[in-house]
Amino acid sequence: MPKKLEPENSAMIVIMFLEKSLDLILELDTDKIQNHNRTLSEKANLGLRDLGLELISPLDNVSRSGNACFLSEDARSVSATLAERKLLV
Repeated sequence: MPKKLEPENSAMIVIMFLEKSLDLILELDTDKIQNHNRTLSEKANLGLRDLGLELISPLDNVSRSGNACFLSEDARSVSATLAERKLLV
């Protein structure tokens, strides 16, 4: 990183913050982060299944990502309800 910021390079601040963020993530251990995300995703998937929603996310740990995907007849309503609860869908 440069010692001082130059006038026409305003993105340098963003790059410096990104670099620090990546350093912190690597310090935490990416395997631990991945396993934590998969555990949270499993809980979400099981909760959605218990609500009677059709899951399209894999349930097995190796194939699962940090996302919980499901089908709904009224996606707009589900999205609005979850947004009210500060859940991003």
